[in-house]
Amino acid sequence: MANGNNFTPEENVVISVSKASKDITAGTDIQLSDLTVTVGLTDFICPATVQLCVVLEKNDSANPDFTFVPNTGVFPSCVDIDCEGVVITSSSLTESSGITFKEGANNQVVDLDLRFMVAEDSGGIDGSDQWAIEVFVNSEYDGTDVMYSKVYGVFPQNVANIPAIPGENFNFSSVSATLDFSSPIYLPCGDIFYLCASLKKADTASKNFTVSGRPTDALLTACERKACEGVIVENTELTFITDTPFVKEGSTETLAPASDSSTLTTAVSLWSVKAFGSSRSDGSGDRSAVVAVDTIGVGAVGVTPGQ
Repeated sequence: MANGNNFTPEENVVISVSKASKDITAGTDIQLSDLTVTVGLTDFICPATVQLCVVLEKNDSANPDFTFVPNTGVFPSCVDIDCEGVVITSSSLTESSGITFKEGANNQVVDLDLRFMVAEDSGGIDGSDQWAIEVFVNSEYDGTDVMYSKVYGVFPQNVANIPAIPGENFNFSSVSATLDFSSPIYLPCGDIFYLCASLKKADTASKNFTVSGRPTDALLTACERKACEGVIVENTELTFITDTPFVKEGSTETLAPASDSSTLTTAVSLWSVKAFGSSRSDGSGDRSAVVAVDTIGVGAVGVTPGQ
């Protein structure tokens, strides 16, 4: 019974002759222990907790015959029992393409291999189009922070049909996804340290079932640390427009982004520039007279790789 509605057929409990023949004495409890019943849940989806209920009835072949009318509210007698479907106890993810993420970039294609372990006492499922994999990036190793760039992975043919068998692993190979770090916001590397994927029941599953993790649903998600690069500068060139003694005015600093740099569109206050004195031509070593340079009008210049 669940929420007051029977969702399994009534089953007769097997009672030994000795237990079924217990004498009844007014004012004395009758205890029937170690009774066994098999309940079939095929094609039934249960909530987290169900109620197992029993009703005591007079046997049709009772000898001697007697009248049995329980008081209202005595039966059925029920107890709460946890109910689970497919239970996952561990998960792992490997990104096989070796991609290095580019912050703020779109078309970041990943190729995933995933493994999930089904508990020995779990339910099983064998159907078609039953699984979905949600792919995203995260700043935490377990995927518990804000999920960015969420998309559903694309399975190779028939991979979504893999059965979940109690006590065994099931694997997904070559699950692809294309991530976008440019929209709706520019994602910096700090938000995309980890590539994550979560196991879900597909909306198109041929059979209804539940999937959960043990001890928590965090086991349905696996993550892997990924390398990430932002704006990469290969060369810097400083040019002075005027050349008055001791004072340099109207300086121009040219940055040469690498061909594999992230793209940075024109925005607000992207850059800050500091000027300083140095005894070395490459600016290394001690710095003197460090001052901030006015970048009004140029601090919003974007970056195009290789230009």
